[in-house]
Amino acid sequence: MTIGVDAGCLVAKKGGVYQTTYNLLTTLSQIDHQNHYELYTWQLVKHPFGKRMKNLVARPRPGWWFWGLPKQLACRRPAVFLGPAQALPAWSSGPTVVIVHDLGFEHWPKFYPQRRRLRRLTKLAVAKASRIVAVSQATKRDLVQLYQVPTAKIKVAWEGCDQKIFCPSPKPKKKAFLFVGAPKPSKNIAGLLAGFACFCQTRTDYELWLAGGNFAPLIGDRQKVKNLGLVNQKKLVSLYQQATALVSPAFYEGFGLPLVEALACGCPVVAGNTGSQPEVVGRAGLLVDPSDPKAIGQAMWQVITRQKQLVQAGLKRAALFSWQKFARQVMEAINEVKN
Repeated sequence: MTIGVDAGCLVAKKGGVYQTTYNLLTTLSQIDHQNHYELYTWQLVKHPFGKRMKNLVARPRPGWWFWGLPKQLACRRPAVFLGPAQALPAWSSGPTVVIVHDLGFEHWPKFYPQRRRLRRLTKLAVAKASRIVAVSQATKRDLVQLYQVPTAKIKVAWEGCDQKIFCPSPKPKKKAFLFVGAPKPSKNIAGLLAGFACFCQTRTDYELWLAGGNFAPLIGDRQKVKNLGLVNQKKLVSLYQQATALVSPAFYEGFGLPLVEALACGCPVVAGNTGSQPEVVGRAGLLVDPSDPKAIGQAMWQVITRQKQLVQAGLKRAALFSWQKFARQVMEAINEVKN
């Protein structure tokens, strides 16, 4: 059968949704030898997904979601349409599967300037979808409690990690803590900096590395905090391998890919005790109240004293997450709505 996919995020090539979609399509191209895929975008995208995945362009960019994509669907009529970006076009027919990443805008609306648009698109998608894939039990719980979605309509599939790429190194750790993510308010960078300041009251020989965007306005004149900006995958793996720990005390996460990537690289994790973070980290990391800088600083201390134990627990935990498993569960959802 032919499966249509909203592949618009492949144009931007950044963010968690892009990472999930790219890895999903890469894995499906490797394990699904029966179906054909049509990747709908508003401009041509060069991709490595193979001959079974064809990129179809629906122009123009302005109005693509409301006119270009629905027109393409009406003409092509795929057997199932997959929305990996938590949205489905209003004007479409046929079975649909949508992947829902998080409802953080409902928990922390002040951090999401586009919360009304996100709420509108998400509510439309979950109402219209034949099947919903939630990337965590926490996201499923939110869908049920906040949007009254029937539990039977939701399938939970954890996102994955390529452990051939994200793997430990025998080299010794450096005296540095790491944060990976965008400089968004929901990531709690201010709380992280305050927690590091608490840690530095008794230890001044450690640095804090911030990777994933421009953190300069947030860092100010802090000498021990380094703005690494955007980094490629090779550099990211090296950072995980070198860091004493990943410290990511977010106010909310729908999943949290950096948590799994860090664990797979032998990098202990300090995470917030909210959203999906306890579910992803399990007992393999330290969980803190993201609103308590002292607790964040104390967790940094604990990581140093328990590093060997946390590294081993993290590697074992990371083995539970794979893109192959995620892709197969998405395919199960697609086959369920087709049948």
